[in-house]
Amino acid sequence: LSVREGWRRGDCLTGCLVVLGVLAILGVIGGIWLANNWRDLAADVLTPPLVEAIERSDMTEEDKIRVIAQVEALAQEFREKKISLEEMGRVIEKIAESPVLPLAAVMFVEDQYIRRSGLSEEEKADARLQIGRLARGVFEEKIDEDRIRYVVEPISEPGASGDDFDIRPPDRVSDDDLRAMIERAREEADAAEIPEEAFEVDIPGELERAIEKALGRKLDVQPRETAPVEPREGEQPPAETPPSGESPPPSGG
Repeated sequence: LSVREGWRRGDCLTGCLVVLGVLAILGVIGGIWLANNWRDLAADVLTPPLVEAIERSDMTEEDKIRVIAQVEALAQEFREKKISLEEMGRVIEKIAESPVLPLAAVMFVEDQYIRRSGLSEEEKADARLQIGRLARGVFEEKIDEDRIRYVVEPISEPGASGDDFDIRPPDRVSDDDLRAMIERAREEADAAEIPEEAFEVDIPGELERAIEKALGRKLDVQPRETAPVEPREGEQPPAETPPSGESPPPSGG
C-alpha cells in the first residue's frame, strides 16, 4: 500500500471510529434523557388518546369531567414522581378488578361496531343490552374467558401464535357477524342467569375508589371542562342552546 492509500484507510477508520463515538455519546445522552424523562413521555403519550376516548364516550358530561380529572391527576402525579411505578401497577390492578374494565369493553364494542353497523335501531338497543349483560356476567365471575372467546368468535380471527385470537376491525365485520355475536352473548347471559337489564356502573365513583384503594389516599384532582368533540361520521352536531331569555330561531323558510 502507498502512504497515500494508507492515510485514506486510516482516515476512513478514524472517521468510522468518530462516527461510532458520536453515536455512542448520543446513545448515552438519549439513554440519560429517557431515564430522566420517561415518566413525562409515558404520561404525555398515553393521556391524550385516553382523554379523547372519554370525551367521545356516551357518559354524561358530568361523568366525563370527573373521569378526565382523575386520569389527568394520575398522570400528573406519576410525572412528578409522587406515584411510583409499583403504585401505578397497583392502580391498574385495582381498576381491572372493578366493573370499569368490562364496562369500557362494552362501550368500545358499542362505539366501534354496533353504532356504525347497518343494524336497525331495535337491534342496536338489543345489542347494547346483551353485551352489557355479558360484561356484568364477566365482572360477577359467572362467565369465564373461554365463553367470551366463544361469544366473539363471529367477529374474530386466529391470532399470530394460533393460540389466541384477534378481533377484526369494524370494516371487516358484517351485520350478520354482529347478529351472531349478539345471539351468543344472549345465550351466555341467559345460561349465567344474568338479569335482562342494563349494566349500570358509576364509572367516576368506581375509578376514584380503585385509585384510593391502590394508593391509600385520594388524588389531588383539579376539575376541568371537557373539550368540544367533533361529531362522528353520519351524526349531526348538537344544536346550539340560545342564551337564557332568548327564543330559538324559527325553523324553515
